[in-house]
This record gives sequence, structure tokens and C-alpha cells, in this order.
Amino acid sequence: PALLDAFVAADGIERVRDRLRDPSTLVITTGQQPGLLTGPLYTIHKALSAAALARLCEARWRRPVVPVFWAAGGDHDFAEGNHASWIGADGDTVTMTLRERAPDAPLTPLYREPVGPEILPVLERLEQDLAQTPFGGDVVTLFRRWYRPEANLADACAHVIAELLAPYGILVFDATHPAVKRAQMPLLLKALERC
Repeated sequence: PALLDAFVAADGIERVRDRLRDPSTLVITTGQQPGLLTGPLYTIHKALSAAALARLCEARWRRPVVPVFWAAGGDHDFAEGNHASWIGADGDTVTMTLRERAPDAPLTPLYREPVGPEILPVLERLEQDLAQTPFGGDVVTLFRRWYRPEANLADACAHVIAELLAPYGILVFDATHPAVKRAQMPLLLKALERC
């Protein structure tokens, strides 16, 4: 119960989140570090696979099983999360990068890394490329809602994934939430003492 606040809010997750209050509930989890426009496609595939496995396990074991996507916002590998690729309107691959981090720059965790103004041309290009697709407007609206210059990369990614996957019963867990840090502290202190 202490960690329930660490799940990213999205319409429709309340019922799924409340299932975690039942001590017989099991969790199938997967995760990924944050990325621009949710990162590589396998990020979404991993989350959907966890949901499929949770449904299978729930049916087989006849007990509640909840799929959870772990948003690893404490990751500091900006070079893995600063770019995205998609198929452009002309059929060619488009790759856009927010910016590069200087080699001697501090390794800031992605939950402290601002999206920055570099997101604006990325979203403009994405909007142009998706203009003629059936759901392009909805996709761009979703990204614009969360990938804003003042947002941080981890929160933007986690909120988009939460909103996108809530209809599939997938919860997104913010590993950088203060409740998580409080829960981890005794375990980390114990590990340090044993060293």
C-alpha cells in the first residue's frame, strides 16, 4: 500500500491498482529506461508482453496477476534516450535527436534531465510525417501533452506509456518516486553494512 502512490496516474488504472491491495495478487513486471517518444518500439512490446503473460498466469493459477511496467527514470544513459526514429511521410526512416550530452558532463539521471526546447522541432517533424495517417493527430497530441520543454525526460516518457497502455490494464511504476526511495532505504543501508 505504501507504494501505490508511485504508480503513474492515467485514466482507468484505479481498478487495476486497487487489485494490488489484495495480498494474493502477483505481479508480472518488465521495464525500460526512459526515451524520446517512448524510446524503441520494443519498450511498448515488452509492456504488452507482460500484460499477455499476466492474463495467462491469472487464468492458469486462478489468482490475480497485474502487469507492471517499471519506468527506470534513475538511469543516466542520455545517449540511449535522446533520440527517436520513425517512418517519415516519404517512406524513409527519420531519426531526430534532442541534443548530445558533453562527454565530461555529469551523468544526470533522466528524471532530472529536462526535455528542453529541442523537443519542439521533433514534434513538428513528427506531426508533418503523421499528418495523413489515421491516428496521427491523436499520437502527436499525446506526445505534446507530456513531452514539453519544461518536463523531464523520465516523467514525459512514463506518462505517455501510462496513458497509452492503461486500456490494457498495465500499470506504470515510477521508480524515482519518493515512496519508492523511502522503501528502498533500509535495504540499501543493510547492503552497505554488509559490504
